Amino acid sequence: MQAGYAVAYLDESIFALTPHIIRSIFPIGSRPTIKIVNNPHQKLCVFGALFNGKTTVKICNKINSIKFLSFIKRLRKNHKKLCIVVDNARWHLTKKVMSFIKEKGIKLIRLLAYSPELNPIEQYWKNIKNWLATKIWSNLEGLRKYLCSALKRTFLIPKIYYY
Repeated sequence: MQAGYAVAYLDESIFALTPHIIRSIFPIGSRPTIKIVNNPHQKLCVFGALFNGKTTVKICNKINSIKFLSFIKRLRKNHKKLCIVVDNARWHLTKKVMSFIKEKGIKLIRLLAYSPELNPIEQYWKNIKNWLATKIWSNLEGLRKYLCSALKRTFLIPKIYYY
């Protein structure tokens, strides 16, 4: 890789109106219960780019190549020399996306199939979902509020040099 390129690890994640269950500690003999909303059809989709110590995100209502292309255009506006690392999702490799990448001189690195452990942004999504597991919301706006709050928290961003 030539000097001066901003390397961005790209991926998407879906945050549905379903609980993300994690283990917790409660007093012995207690049976904690909570009323939850379980509607997997109401969801927020998030495109994310992880740079060295910072992120760029875009919240959408669905994931497709058009939304992905607009996200790449936004990244390109902020970084003239850009290298993106993506998995093999079909919306990453459409003709429109590939022609834009070629036209703008963006370097593209494709990860091996079925290897999320190679993409550090996967750990970012895991950290956010674990943080959200401690929160309660009953509608999409509540989820959006907590998700926006989580996306602003820098301690959830993984260190890239561990990869």
